[in-house]
Parts: sequence; structure tokens; C-alpha cells
Amino acid sequence: MLNSFAKKLSLDLLLWITILNIHFFKPANGALYLEIPFNTSQSFGYDGPWYAVPVTIGSDPQTLNLFPGSQWATTILSDVICGDRSNCASEKGGLYNYSLDNLTYHPVTRPTIIGADTIPYGQLFDAKGLTLGQFNQLGVGGGLSYVTIANASVLRVDAATLYYGKDRVQVQPSNGFLALGGLADYQTFGPYQPVIALNYLAATGKIESRTWGMHYSSAKLNQIPSLIWGGYDKSRISGPVQTFDLDSGGGMRMNLIGINIGVAIGKSPFPYQMKSNLLVNNIATGQGNVVTRVELESAIPYLVLPQETCDAIARELPVVFNASLGFYLWKTADPLYQAIVTSPAYLSLDFQVSASQNLTLKIPFALLDLNLTAPLVTDTQAYFPCMGGTIDKTTGDGAFLGRAFYQAVFIAKSFETSKFWIAQARGPSYTVSDIQGIDKTAVSLDAPPAVGDDTWVSSWNSSWMVVPLDTASSPTPKPSSGTSKTTMIGIAVGIGSGILLLALVFLLWRRKRKTVKGKRSLPVDIVGGVEYS
Repeated sequence: MLNSFAKKLSLDLLLWITILNIHFFKPANGALYLEIPFNTSQSFGYDGPWYAVPVTIGSDPQTLNLFPGSQWATTILSDVICGDRSNCASEKGGLYNYSLDNLTYHPVTRPTIIGADTIPYGQLFDAKGLTLGQFNQLGVGGGLSYVTIANASVLRVDAATLYYGKDRVQVQPSNGFLALGGLADYQTFGPYQPVIALNYLAATGKIESRTWGMHYSSAKLNQIPSLIWGGYDKSRISGPVQTFDLDSGGGMRMNLIGINIGVAIGKSPFPYQMKSNLLVNNIATGQGNVVTRVELESAIPYLVLPQETCDAIARELPVVFNASLGFYLWKTADPLYQAIVTSPAYLSLDFQVSASQNLTLKIPFALLDLNLTAPLVTDTQAYFPCMGGTIDKTTGDGAFLGRAFYQAVFIAKSFETSKFWIAQARGPSYTVSDIQGIDKTAVSLDAPPAVGDDTWVSSWNSSWMVVPLDTASSPTPKPSSGTSKTTMIGIAVGIGSGILLLALVFLLWRRKRKTVKGKRSLPVDIVGGVEYS
């Protein structure tokens, strides 16, 4: 009897394990993926707002909210980072208490980082601090899709200060970073090899491949973001998908060849419908063309471009440069400010795909109306997120497109085939998810049918205030063979109505004239060429 009970229990347990596995890592077209949920109940950052991904760290799980971005090790902020500061930027996202974690292991030959590399891309802010490498139990996902990775590679930031602007305003980082994979499945610290979380799930067959797809959408507009490990959400795409090669370090770089201001539909809030040639780079190379090499990185908040380019764009906008902070602040009292950020106006970026093909991606100005908040500033201030970067004169490196750019685009990446994909993302209008797995051999991604400008515009229509074009100043359109059937019917009805109206006026005039002949003549006044008796 006991054996029978044990056998039944084992069968039930096996069934539950099977059921949990089906839901744990969801199948999409035969491929497994892990959907990484965002914490959309609150936003983070003193330069956003931005959504973050909740993860757990340690044996007694501590929840931290991390920005998805960077490679290799996941970066977390320690509870000692704030020191005795009363208004510390790092507290809201959650801080890690090392003393409560029984599963943390510090290898003897662990990395110790001091200075600008304390946090990913800290050189942009002349960062100073101390970071230590360690192994941790890392939990990602949510609900039945929650999974823990033992011995994950983690960087613990014990101290970090970032400096902004001419006045070197000091602030701590607001959040750590959930690393999005790496070129190898683990890092080596002497004899120790902590694993890279995303790669580990692929190596153990939990997800289809060492890939991810993301649309890091707008928290300010309450648009739900999407991050899939091992797959992507096809419904987020509203334009052609272009394929590029990763660089030797696994980075995503593109040649930026143009920046423009335009309007998607209706009348522009600017005195023009389109303004081009806003990409200015004093160290541009090539055959007389302005080309700026940019890296895509969601660990960075801003559009980091040559200072000359930021200045050229800013001259077209109601903004003022605050040198003390190093930011362009929107003049919110200027009527043009509201007209721009609520309109279908956009900043478009042109990228070189090949010698004969370019890709244009558009960022509506609604996504470039972000907020600086405490402790970076005392009172909330709207700002335009273009930051002048230092471009290396030899390599051309130093320009980045960060979260401000990611709001408007869909991006996917494969460490399997060394490719990344990019497309215009949908606007805030709701759409049903269509999650697809990414195969290990994938060199292209499918887009939804019939994507293009119409799809993109319709996904934004509910958020824009469209001002119709001034038809009074427009030339009268000439009939063409392309006139629609509905239009032709409308013209015919209009002409017919006009003829009937003229006939009715003529009959009334005849009748009145006959009546007048039989009566005494009255004085006649002539006003404007029309006789009134």
C-alpha cells in the first residue's frame, strides 16, 4: 500500500512538474521564451520617468528594481551606497543588504572596480566609486514564470557618485542594471566561473536561444513595456525590420547619417513641415558626408550626440541650455512647447543600412518631453534629453542612443548569430501580444503584415492633437485619373445641386417680375449689382 501511494505521489509530482514547465518557460511556435515583467506600478530615475524590472537577489530574496541594459554581469546597488545622505537617489529602486544573504560568495580573485567604470558607462558622468564582483542567486520573471539562477555574476556597487554639468552637481545612481546577456556563458575570476543569467537559461535549454527582444516604452505615457528572453513580441513592430551585425565586443552600433524634424500628419507646430541637416559633427569622416557612429544602449538615459548636433536641434526648439546641469530645459511657459510635445511632430534619425539603403526611425517629441526631479534638481523641470558627448577623434566612438531613443523603437539581439534587429515601434495604443521565439540560427525576424507609416500613425492618433492643414492657403488640387469613385460621386452631386438652385432662383425671379408689371412702379435701389425693389 505504501509503495502504491509513493508511486501515485511520484506520478502526480511528475505531472505537476510537467505543467509547471509548460507555464514556466512559455512555448512560442515550438520555441521556449521567458517573459520578463516590468514594475509598472511606479517609475524610477531622476531623469525619466523610466520603468524598471523587479528581480530578487540572495537566499532570503531581496527585491531590487533594475533598468534592463548593459552586458555580462548584473549591477546592483548596495545599502551602504547612500552613506549618511538624507535624500539619496538610490533608495527608491531598492538596495541590497549583503549581511542578510547566506548564498553570496566572494571569490578571492574577485574584480574590484574603482573610478569611472564603477557603473556601466560611468565615464559619461565622470563617475567615482567602488564596485565588487560576487556570485549571487538571481531571480527573474514573475508568477509561474519566475526562475532563479544560482551563481549568477553580479557587480555590487558599494559607492558611486555621478557628476553633472559645469557645476558638477553630485548624485548617486538611481538604479542598477539587469544585464542582457554576453558573448560567453560565464565570466572567469581566477578558478571561479559565475554564469551570465540569460546565457545560462539558454545553455540549460530553458529558453530557445541566447537572444532577447525589447520595446522599452514610455512610462510617462503609461505604455506597457516588453522584454522577452529567447524571443520577441511581434506586435510591437510597426515598420520594416532591418538587420545589423554586432561589433566584436557584442555591442550594437550603427552609422547615423542624418537628423531631421518633421510632422507625421496635419499641420506642423514649426514654421515648416520638414527641417533637415541637423546632424553636425566637427570630426566627421568620409567623403564629405556627416557620419556619426552611435552605440545603442538602454543603460544610458539620453541621446548622447556631438555637442554641435544637440545645439543645432535645440535652436529649433523652445529650450534653454542650463550649463550648471548640462541639460536643455523646455520653456514650459512658451505656447510652442505644448504645441510641439502634444503634436505629431517628431525627431527622425537616418541610419545607413548599406551603400544603397537607409533606415529612418522617428521619435515623437512627446517622448522627448522628460522630467528632471530630486535630488538632481529641487523642483521638477521638463527637459529635452540630448546630451553633448565627447567623440573620440580616432575611433569616432562616444555617441550613444539610450532609453530616450528606446521608447520609440523595437530592438532584438542574438549572441548566437551576432546580429541585432531594429524597427519602428508602435505608439501607445493597445495591441494584443504576439510573442515569437528566436531560433539559434535566426538572421532575420518577421514583422507583422502591412506595417509602415500608416500603422505607426494610427498607433499614435489617440495621443496626438492633430491640427488640420490650412486648406485656404493650399493650391486647388487638379483632377487626376487617380480620383476615387467616392470623390467623383461627391463632385457630381455638388454640380447637380448647384444647377437646381440656379433654376429655382430663376423661376422665383420670373414670377416676381410678372407680379410687379401689374402694379405701380416703385423706386429701385441697386446694391452691389443686384436690384432690390
